[in-house]
Amino acid sequence: MERKNMKKEKRIENLKPFEKGKVSRDQAVEAGRKGGLASVEAKKKKKKLRELCEIFGELPIYSDKAKKLMEEMGISPEDMTNKMAAVVGVFKKAAAGDVQAFNAIRDILGEKPKDEVESKVATSVTVNYVKSGAKFANSEDEVNDERK
Repeated sequence: MERKNMKKEKRIENLKPFEKGKVSRDQAVEAGRKGGLASVEAKKKKKKLRELCEIFGELPIYSDKAKKLMEEMGISPEDMTNKMAAVVGVFKKAAAGDVQAFNAIRDILGEKPKDEVESKVATSVTVNYVKSGAKFANSEDEVNDERK
């Protein structure tokens, strides 16, 4: 978590503020365009990595040690993929007491507790008005007639 905060702080340090009068509109637009292009490129890289992980995950396991372990666990040969090996590894770590592995399994299973804090605040609103000589219009036409 601390590493993530350090990265965020570094990105914030790299920001250059656009102060009114110091940077032209064209410069601001160009900087925004460059940022947009960089964002698209980053998304493409993430998508490619995700696709590669999916392909690799479906490949048959090649480690004899992992195959033997999965056989002992009763996993069928057609299910012995890299993805299954990763699942087995995470479960082994969790069983050995690794809290992060346990949390990963819990999150994958959709049992992650909410990070939100629910708060209930009683509020009341008082509206005061002053009576004046104005009257409410019965239709939009009456409003338009008054403006002429």
